[in-house]
Amino acid sequence: MKKIFMTGAIALSVLSLSVTANASGQTDYALAKAINTQTDAQLHAEQNPEMEYIKITRSNRLYEEIWHDRTNLFGRTDTYQIDGKIEQSQYLLSGGQRQVTIKYPSINVVRTFGKVDHFDPKVAVVNQNALKNSYIEQMAAEFTWKDTGEIYVLPDGKKSRKKTATKTIANGVVTSTLYVDPATNFPLQQEVTWDTVTPGQGGHHITHETREFKRLQGVYYSLFMLPTNITLNE
Repeated sequence: MKKIFMTGAIALSVLSLSVTANASGQTDYALAKAINTQTDAQLHAEQNPEMEYIKITRSNRLYEEIWHDRTNLFGRTDTYQIDGKIEQSQYLLSGGQRQVTIKYPSINVVRTFGKVDHFDPKVAVVNQNALKNSYIEQMAAEFTWKDTGEIYVLPDGKKSRKKTATKTIANGVVTSTLYVDPATNFPLQQEVTWDTVTPGQGGHHITHETREFKRLQGVYYSLFMLPTNITLNE
């Protein structure tokens, strides 16, 4: 059993992904819900207003998807290669105590493999507290916003109110635009641009990322179940 002393905001992947329970026939979600009198169907799909979804797309065309369950304290993050194929899935389970990382074939990985890390109890508490908080609200709170008064229609057709912000960092400037729901002020999308100068590392750089935010309903718990066809090294 490997114990590591580190922190990390770890989170989740594609809703269409369907995987089965682990070899013991149990999952962290099933174990967490065992005290309730729910049917198997309810264990697989349930209304959960505290489930967050974040998709981050970067200017180098790499992207990641995050699922964050603030109620049951589960997380998963999937990262993708430039061709859109999944590169890695990382799960935070057991209330922040257990991290499962599955790496899929890529330029640097020949075959799929998985590993499990068990966190020190103090780190697990830090992870638990992070899982209780809203990742979306934390990302929006990185800036002090100015409301432009503009109404902007997002690509999915939703109307939003537009806010802007600029802040100075050690090696440059970061600008951001935030689109929020006009009625609830909930963040729907964020654009962030870093304009930096790094001496000795290519000089001037401009990088950009788009963050899409959602609260999900009717989430399938199979999202947090581990594939049975992958051997995990613990």
